[in-house]
Amino acid sequence: MSTPMIRLVKVKCRYGEVKPLNGLDTSMEFVKPKFKKLHVVEGCVDTQLQKLINIFLMHKASTNKDIGSISRALFIWLTWLEVEDLDAFTPHILHYKSPTYAFKEYLLIRIHDVKDLSHSTANSYLNAIKNFYVFLDGNK
Repeated sequence: MSTPMIRLVKVKCRYGEVKPLNGLDTSMEFVKPKFKKLHVVEGCVDTQLQKLINIFLMHKASTNKDIGSISRALFIWLTWLEVEDLDAFTPHILHYKSPTYAFKEYLLIRIHDVKDLSHSTANSYLNAIKNFYVFLDGNK
């Protein structure tokens, strides 16, 4: 398998309360627009997953001061998913093929064997993924 081409790209985003639209031909305008620079994901093989993660990141950016750790966590998870050739939305009866349990095992190996990751960082990665799934579930 080739190396994933996923990367984090810093973009300037506009968000805030949107003025009511006068029809389908009008463009969207904000009442008091806010701007924030944030990292979004690009280069993911699964473009639908990429789009959903970027929506999640924009949502988090509108409510949190800094989402750097969240975007890094999702970036590492996406890269790992592509290397392992796993689908984020397909659960598997074998834990080592699951998009969440297997990632947890990967992080545990990095903590205990490779020793390049702390427990707190691994926990924040897992929380970011959990919050992503919770966000999707709440926005069906």
